[in-house]
Amino acid sequence: MQDRVNALSMLRKDMAGNADMLSAIIENRADLLYVSEDCVLLREKGSELLQLKCEKVEALAAVAKYLDHAKCVVVHDEACREALLAQGFQTDMGVYQCFYPGHSIEVDENADIRRLDQSYLDTIVAHYHLSNDPAYIATLIETQGIYGLFVENELAGFIGSHDDGSMGLLEIFEPYRQRGYAYQLESFLIKQKLSERKVPYCQVIVGNDVSLALQKKLGMEISSSRVYWLDR
Repeated sequence: MQDRVNALSMLRKDMAGNADMLSAIIENRADLLYVSEDCVLLREKGSELLQLKCEKVEALAAVAKYLDHAKCVVVHDEACREALLAQGFQTDMGVYQCFYPGHSIEVDENADIRRLDQSYLDTIVAHYHLSNDPAYIATLIETQGIYGLFVENELAGFIGSHDDGSMGLLEIFEPYRQRGYAYQLESFLIKQKLSERKVPYCQVIVGNDVSLALQKKLGMEISSSRVYWLDR
């Protein structure tokens, strides 16, 4: 219990930058592997994914036994990233983290947003450009929920949550773009996260300026530094 308290205390110093780790701890999705005053290492339950916040690169020695066999690590510190790259990891992608700091959000009550079922799997897979894994999407439909926005009873786009709790999978179909539907979908999901006492956050790949602009419009707090996904 004390490790949890100490980890949350450290991570809350940067709510946006550490939103993924805060989400995992608060929502009881992670096991804490190591906690000190300047280092937190956790592992998502049922997963090989590690998340590391280490303010001093020297502290990596204390978690080496976990990192030596890790296949994927999300790193929150540039110096630690460089150290792990030197140890054989590779950068998969860099992201900015976006965290909603408010306790409520205005949504369009007239928006027709519905939870999608497996009958929409092929449509989601066909339109979601960051994954071509139908099994992963099918699991998210059942476990996390993927929500569709309908216009005149036609699906115009969708949004959902990944298994790490981050909001994503946001796609608006070509004929419906530039109409504010992305804002409607994400504000809907933020409100739902808040009602469930979850952490409303997302990750935006470096260079996706359109998505960053949307996050700013929604009132999201954007991390000042990047978070890196490393793999072997």
